[in-house]
Amino acid sequence: MMEVMIQEMYVPDSAYDQRQPYQLIYLALLENYRTFCRHKLSILFSKTSPIRKGWLPNEQELDWSYEQVEFSFSYPIEELMLEIANLILDGGRSFDNENWMNYHREKIQKILQKNDLSTMLFELPQPEREYFEYDLRLLKPLGLFGNWE
Repeated sequence: MMEVMIQEMYVPDSAYDQRQPYQLIYLALLENYRTFCRHKLSILFSKTSPIRKGWLPNEQELDWSYEQVEFSFSYPIEELMLEIANLILDGGRSFDNENWMNYHREKIQKILQKNDLSTMLFELPQPEREYFEYDLRLLKPLGLFGNWE
């Protein structure tokens, strides 16, 4: 089902279009999130594990998931998409964590200092652009995108 949705939303413009679509970046984060939580449960329910503690203070499944893919992308739009997907999946839980927010804010600012957001968006296929722009609009109150839109 998910593969069909992704295929419908992302059709490469050419055979040379090697970047990862937004939906696959989301899926990578979610799959890592799932892997982390499964590991935590296997330890928690293991009869032989000496580490039968629950969650450690400040341990975040999304942070671990993000770290697994953070340096996996080659194109600025992919890097921006990773940052946006991460902020969306966080759901605002970490927005008051100044260090966390500053880290992601700086990454977004570096991408946008070197690349024009409107140009990057224009190059996306229409369904993918609409999907991505929706998430950008949700995050607009954070002031990350300058005068976009």
